[in-house]
Amino acid sequence: MLNPLWNEVCTFTKTRNGKLRDTFRIFVNELGWVKCHQDKTGKDFNFNSLDELLAKIEALRKIRFIQSTGEIPVRVVSRLL
Repeated sequence: MLNPLWNEVCTFTKTRNGKLRDTFRIFVNELGWVKCHQDKTGKDFNFNSLDELLAKIEALRKIRFIQSTGEIPVRVVSRLL
């Protein structure tokens, strides 16, 4: 399987003065892998554990991102196995 299908499960947004400034999206595929994409920078990041994901979400909340859609994944399958 070379290109697994990624489904968006959660979105965090950051606004200033009522205008959307940045969006951070979390995706999960059928293998259980989890990745994120930040629209402002265009970069993807793959998570290998639930702890990594929760640390990233906590960091986003500290810089005023709010969860706007979906639910945070409760299971992450490492890509390294």
